[in-house]
Amino acid sequence: MRRLGLDPMPSAGALDALETLLGRGDDVAVVTRVDWGAARNTFAAVLGPRFDAVCPAGADAGGGGRAALLEALAAMPPEEALVRVAEVLTDVLCRILQTTADRVPADRRLDQLGLDSLMGAELLTAVNQRLGCTLPAVEVLDSTTVGDLARRCLRRLRQPAR
Repeated sequence: MRRLGLDPMPSAGALDALETLLGRGDDVAVVTRVDWGAARNTFAAVLGPRFDAVCPAGADAGGGGRAALLEALAAMPPEEALVRVAEVLTDVLCRILQTTADRVPADRRLDQLGLDSLMGAELLTAVNQRLGCTLPAVEVLDSTTVGDLARRCLRRLRQPAR
């Protein structure tokens, strides 16, 4: 369980937490210790935006945050930056689609990858969180491939601040 990111909890600690939770009147509650870095490596769904409220931002298993990524992208030549953004988008899509990178080629249509409208909304949120790139939903829907979406993101990232 520890390898999955679920650490054992002493019974006294669990009972104390349970006592507190019972007084809150919540419909659902979970008492556990979670190593979010390990959980992110094990459970792709934990990387999705729906876990933002409980998964600390610093628990990113990939190391380095958005600021470091943006700094690196700014220092890269355009072709290299495009490849890196496509890698980031592929990683995000893998987590959303719960698949592996070899099943998300950069030249394959997003709709052929199984991306539906709900996943598209999740992709929008994840792109904003990971790259700080705010795209209108129509741009994601109009993007035909990961490579196309990467070009759109990079174009926005390289625009001078207004």
